[in-house]
Amino acid sequence: MKALFFLIHILAINIFGFSPGDGLVSNSEIDSLVNIADAVVLSEEMIFHVSNLDDGEFLYKKRILIKNKKAEKYCKVVLWETKFVEIDDIEAVITDTLGTILKELDDDDIEEAEFTPGYVLYADNTRKRFKLTHKTYPYIFEYSYTKEIKSLFFWPSWYPQDDIPVLSSTYKLILEKDIKYKTYSIGLNSAPTKTKVNGDSVLVWQALNIPPLKKEGY
Repeated sequence: MKALFFLIHILAINIFGFSPGDGLVSNSEIDSLVNIADAVVLSEEMIFHVSNLDDGEFLYKKRILIKNKKAEKYCKVVLWETKFVEIDDIEAVITDTLGTILKELDDDDIEEAEFTPGYVLYADNTRKRFKLTHKTYPYIFEYSYTKEIKSLFFWPSWYPQDDIPVLSSTYKLILEKDIKYKTYSIGLNSAPTKTKVNGDSVLVWQALNIPPLKKEGY
């Protein structure tokens, strides 16, 4: 299956992702994909609050159903931090399918190290990573974090399709200022919901029942 994407131009910054509608699958089709998958993204939520043209706050939340040991790779999270992007408030928890907490992430479980690619002499990058698993299946792995973004050049992108089924993915954009933007879509034809909350513009894109992306070699 070819990847579909939705493009938003905001001050020459791009957000890639889906909108509800064309290219997604029916409830019966997603049920079939869920049954054979090792893991399923139950929900993904992204909220980007832009306070001015220089910075914003980004909140990310994700819940994944882990069905067997092969799916434990989805319990590993790697985050990157630079002088323009500061990561904070990292939280993670494992629950059973009824919502009972089985394990929580401790601060000591988060590994942090400076990272410089081999092709450069110096890079001001920091890697934060953690992995949280449980011994019995199935369970739900849930995590969240925030990013303080000090330049809109690093506008967070939205690409909800994964190599496992995704039941729901949402991108919410909150604009305090009157920032003009343009959208360009390929393969999709949907508009976000638009509201005003305390004077702020709130736009929400949502995608449901997203089939896995089949990766093609080369």
